[in-house]
Amino acid sequence: MEKSVLGNLAKNREVADLEKVGGVKGIAKALGSSVKLGYKDDASVRQARETYGSNHLPERKTRNFLQHLIDALWDLTLIILIVAACITIIFGIFISRRQEDWVQGIGILFAVVVVSAVTSIVNWLQDREFVALAATNAKRNVRVIRGGVEQDCVIYDVVVGDILVLRAGEVLPCDCAVISGDGLKVSEASITGESAQLTKTAKDPFMVGGSMLEEGAGHALVLTTGVDTEYGRIVKALVDQESPPTPLQAKLDSLAKLIGYVGMGFGAATFILLVAVFFASGPNLDDTNTVVNRILGAFVIAITIVVVAVPEGLPLAVTISLAFSMRSMIADQTLVRELQSCETMGSATAICSDKTGTLTENKMTVIASLVGGRLFRRAFDGERRLPGVTYGTTSLPTSADVIASAESGAPDAIAAGDAAAAAAGADATPSATATTTESARAAIAVMDSAILLNSDAVVEYQVPVDDPAAPGKATAPDYDSKLDALDRPVFRDNKTECAMVHALRTSHGSVFQHIRNAAGEYLFRFNFSSARKRMTTVYSGDAWRAASAVAMGSIAEFEAASAVADASAAGTGGSTTDTMAATDAVAEDAAAVVLVKGAAETLADLCSHELASTGAAAALDDAGHDRIRRSIARLADTGLRALAVCVRGLAEDELPCANDASGEDRDAAYHKAIERLEDGLVLVGIVGIKDPVRPEVPRAVANCRSAGIRVRMCTGDNIRTARFIARECGILPAVDHLSEEEQKAVVEVPLLPAMDAIDEVISSRAGPSVVEVVLDDPVAAARKVGVDPEKMNQGAEEAPAESRPSTTMVDRDGLVSMEGKEFRALSLKERVRLVPYLAVLARSSPTDKLLLVNTLKLLNDIVAVTGDGSNDAPALKAAHVGLAMGIAGTEVAKEASKVVILDDNFASIVRAVRWGRSVIENIRKFLVLQLTINVVALTVTFVVSGANEGDTSAFPLSVSQLLWINLLMDSAAALALATEPPSDSLLLQAPQGRASLITRIMVKQIAVNSIWQIFLVLFLTFDETAANALFFLEPGQFGQRAHLTSIFNMFVWLQLFAKLHARKIHDEINIFHGLLESKMALFVIFLIIVGQVIIVEFGGDLMLTTALTPAQWGMCILMGATSLPVGWISRAIPIFDADDELALRFGFHARPEAPISSKGSGEKEEGAELVQLSTPGAA
Repeated sequence: MEKSVLGNLAKNREVADLEKVGGVKGIAKALGSSVKLGYKDDASVRQARETYGSNHLPERKTRNFLQHLIDALWDLTLIILIVAACITIIFGIFISRRQEDWVQGIGILFAVVVVSAVTSIVNWLQDREFVALAATNAKRNVRVIRGGVEQDCVIYDVVVGDILVLRAGEVLPCDCAVISGDGLKVSEASITGESAQLTKTAKDPFMVGGSMLEEGAGHALVLTTGVDTEYGRIVKALVDQESPPTPLQAKLDSLAKLIGYVGMGFGAATFILLVAVFFASGPNLDDTNTVVNRILGAFVIAITIVVVAVPEGLPLAVTISLAFSMRSMIADQTLVRELQSCETMGSATAICSDKTGTLTENKMTVIASLVGGRLFRRAFDGERRLPGVTYGTTSLPTSADVIASAESGAPDAIAAGDAAAAAAGADATPSATATTTESARAAIAVMDSAILLNSDAVVEYQVPVDDPAAPGKATAPDYDSKLDALDRPVFRDNKTECAMVHALRTSHGSVFQHIRNAAGEYLFRFNFSSARKRMTTVYSGDAWRAASAVAMGSIAEFEAASAVADASAAGTGGSTTDTMAATDAVAEDAAAVVLVKGAAETLADLCSHELASTGAAAALDDAGHDRIRRSIARLADTGLRALAVCVRGLAEDELPCANDASGEDRDAAYHKAIERLEDGLVLVGIVGIKDPVRPEVPRAVANCRSAGIRVRMCTGDNIRTARFIARECGILPAVDHLSEEEQKAVVEVPLLPAMDAIDEVISSRAGPSVVEVVLDDPVAAARKVGVDPEKMNQGAEEAPAESRPSTTMVDRDGLVSMEGKEFRALSLKERVRLVPYLAVLARSSPTDKLLLVNTLKLLNDIVAVTGDGSNDAPALKAAHVGLAMGIAGTEVAKEASKVVILDDNFASIVRAVRWGRSVIENIRKFLVLQLTINVVALTVTFVVSGANEGDTSAFPLSVSQLLWINLLMDSAAALALATEPPSDSLLLQAPQGRASLITRIMVKQIAVNSIWQIFLVLFLTFDETAANALFFLEPGQFGQRAHLTSIFNMFVWLQLFAKLHARKIHDEINIFHGLLESKMALFVIFLIIVGQVIIVEFGGDLMLTTALTPAQWGMCILMGATSLPVGWISRAIPIFDADDELALRFGFHARPEAPISSKGSGEKEEGAELVQLSTPGAA
C-alpha cells in the first residue's frame, strides 16, 4: 500500500475512505500484517521500516562551536571593547608609534577571544548535555503484538502495520486506527487544544499520535509513524524554538542586569574622573598624541570595568548547574522533564506521596484471605500466630486447609481476645453442612474463576532454555510454567492483580490463560477507577460455567501433583456433577454472571450472601456483616490491603440487554444499569495483600523531617492499612497495638465534619505547636500563589445533613489521619485549619489529592506531589512539582508531571530535593565570589583613577589583566562552583521556599572579604615602603611593572583562596570538607594556577607583566592566603539569618509544625495514645 494513501487516511480521518481500502483488516493484509498476530517475523518489521520510515521525531538542531563563539562575541560591551582595542592598535602603529600602545590593544583582543572561546566551549558542552537529556526523556516502551505474542517495544522501533496494545494512561506513539476496544476514550488536547474526551469505536476509529488514552483498553493498527504523523508535523514546526528561561534563570538575569547597570555607572564615573584629573593636572594640550592616548586609555578602562562588572557567569552558572544536576539525577533515578522543576524541588516544603510503589516496594504478595467464611494466612518463621486464623504453607488455602479449618471448628474472623463473642456463636461459620474435598475445591474454583476472568493481568515465568551463548543461564518467558519455575515470576501489568494471579497459580495451579480461553470474550467490562474503587466484568452463564469447570480440574490436578490431597481424592480430578454444584451455588443456571473485585469494605456492604466452604451461598444478616467488617479490620491492622471478590448470577429477565446485542448498544445498556447489577452480590472471598515498605523509606522520611519538609501519605487504601504503613515509614509516630484503655479514649462527635472536636484533640496533643491559620481574603490568597479562585474548592462536597461515623484519628502528637470522603466535606476555612496537621489521607481519590494540593498552596507551601494514574494528572499539574512514577506511572501522568521518578522510590524523591537545593546553593556560592571580586575590582579601579593623575599606564590592574580576572570569576568560577556535588548537610537546612537568593550571611561574608582585599590592594599600591619590603622590590621598581605584576598576582591568589571560602556559605568552619569530591573544582583551580604562571612569567607586553622571583611568588601566594583567616573571622561574627539552617536547628520556623517521633516501628513510646473521632455508639 502506498505511503501517501496511509498518510491521507490518518490526516483526513474519513471512515468512508477507510472502507474503500477494506477497513482495518484490509490495510493490515495489504501491509503483510494481521490484526490478530501482527507481523510474523523480524524481516517483515525491517521491510516495513524501510518502506514507511521509522518512528523517530525531529530533534532540535544543536549549534556548533563556531555558532556559539559568534553568539558570545555578539555582545554590545564586547563589541565596544573590540572597537576600542582596534582604535588603540591603529593609534599605536600609525600615530603615537609606541609599541606599548599597539601591544596593549592586541592583548585586549587576545583576552576577549580567550574569554569568549571558554564561554562558547562551556555553552556548547551544556547544549549537548541537554540534547542527551531530551533523548532520554523521550525514550519509552509500548506494547505491540508480533508473531502473535505481546512484547515490549521502544517507541522508536514501532513501524507501520504494527498492532498496538492500548491501555488507559498511555500516550499514543503514532497515528493509528482501532481494531477492537472497550470504552476507549482519548484526549487530543495536546494536539488540537480541545479538552473534551473523544470516544473511539469502529464507527470512529482514527486516533492521533501524541493524544492520551484516558480510559479503556484494546488494540489498534499503526497507520503512520514519525514525521508523517500529525504530532510529528507539529514537532517539526516547533523543533527550533528556544525553551523559555526558568524562574531562577530569569531572577539571575534580572540580578545580572542590575549589577551591569552598577558597573556601567562605575565605568562612566571612572572615565569622567580620569579625564577630569588628567585635564586638571595641566597637560600640554598641544601634545595631541598624549591627549588622545590618555582619553582613549580612559575609555578602554571604563569599557573594561563594564565588561568585568557585567556578570555573564550568573546565567551561565545556573545553566551549568542545572545541566550537571539533571544529568547526575538520572543516576539517582530521577528524570527531570522541565528545567525549573529541578530548582523548585530544592524549595519544596511539602511532599504528598502515594503509598503503593513509592513508600512501599510494589512487590505485592498475597499472604492472607477469607475463604469459606474463615480467615487463612500464610505462615512465616518467627511470626506471631493470631487467634482465630488458620495458617498454611501457601498464599491461598488449599482444599485440605479449608477442610481442616472446618473440621477444627475454628472461629471465623473474630477480633483477637473476643472470646465471649466466640462462645455466643456470633462468629459461627455460614453453614454447618459438612465440607468435602469436592465442595472445598468448588469454593476455591469459584474464587479462582472470579479473580482471573475479572482481570487482564499477565504473569510470565522465566523458564530455562538451551542457549549455547549462555549455558545454564538463559531463560525465556512462559505463561503455563511448571512448578520448578514458579519462583521466577515477571509481573507485566497491575502489580496487585498480578499478585493474585500468581497466588492462584502457586497455590491452586490455576493458569490464567486456560481459564480465560475457556470463557472466551466477556459481554461487558467496567474498568477500575479511583472513584468506584472496583472493577466489574460480565460473562455469559455458559462462559462462566466452562471456566469454572477448567478451574476445578486444574485445582484437582495441581493438588494431586503437589501431594496435598490424599490418593483417592486426587484421582477424581473433579467430576462434572461437582463442577455444576460449585457454579450453581452462585449462578444457578444464570444467563449471565457479574464479577466484581475491589475495596473490601465498600463491596461488603453490597453483598447479601457469602459463599461457604460447602459450596453453598449463605445469607448475610447484620451479625454476618459485622463479622466480615472485623475480618477486614484485622487484615488492615496488620498492614494488608483487603480486596473482596464477589459474583452475582443474572436471570434472563435481569439482563440489561440481550447477550447478542451489538457492542456499543450493549455497553450503553450495561453502563446505565451498573448500580443495579452490583447490588445483592455473593461474597466469594477476601484477599489480603502485603506490600512491604521499602527499607530506605524510613530514613528518607526522617531526612525530610530534618530538612523541614512535611510528608503526607495519600492512598486509596483502608485507613487502618494506611496508618500501619505510615507508622512503618515514620510519617506517623510508631506505637504498639493499643490497649483496651487506649481504644476507649474516644471523642464523641455528633456530626461530621466536626472541626471543633478535631481542633480540641489537636490542641490537647500538639500543645504549643498548634498554629492558627486565618485567611481573611481566600480569593486574594489564591491569586497570590497562582491558584484559580474558582478551582480552589474543586472536588469539595457539601457536608452530609445526617450524623455518620467518623474514621478521623488524631495521634499523640496531634497528627491527623482522615478519609477522603471526610476531607472533601470540610469547608475551606476548616481545611486551612486542619491541613497543617494532616499526615494520612486514606481512601482518597485524585480529586481529594488536588484539593489537598490547592489548600497547601494557599498556606504558601511549595508542594511536590506524586502520581501514577491518568486521573492524577490534575493534581500533578496543580503542584509546583509533579512527580510521576517511571515504572507504574501512565504516560498521561508523566506528561502532566515535571519530574519522573524512574524507580518509583520515595528515597529518590528525597535525593531530588537534595539536588534541587544544590542548584540554589551552588548559585549562592558563585554569587559570593562574583560580588566580592566585583566590589574589589570596581572600587580599586575607581580609587586609583583619582589618585594617579589620570595616568592609565600605571594601574595595578590593567585592561588585559582585568579581562583575565573576568574569565576567572565568570566561566571558570561557574564551572568550579556550579558543579559542586550535593552534600547531606543540605537536608539539615530549613526549606528555602521563596527566600531571597542573597542571605544576610552572604552579605556579611562579601562585605568582610571585600573590605580586607580593598585595603590590602590599595595599601600595597600606594605605600612604597610596605610594597618594597613585602614584594622584595629593587630600588626604582615601585610603580613599575614588577610592582604592578606583584599586585595583580596577589589579587588573583586572593580570589583563589576566597573561592575555597565561597564553597561554604553557612558559616561552616571546615571549608575543605568535600573538596576532594569536587573533581571539577580541583581541575579548574589547577588550570587557573597554570594559566596564572604562564601569564605572569610569559605575558610580557601583551599582559603588561614581568617574570617574578621565587621570593616574590611566595609572598604573593602568602598574601593571597590571608583570605583564609579573614574568611574564618567573618564566620565568627554572629548574625541571625531566618533563611538559614540556624532557623531550623534552633526551632525558628516561619510556620511551626507539629512534632513527630523518629522512633522505629514497633518501639513503644511513653504516653503514646490514639484518639478516634466517632459518633455516639459507633464502633
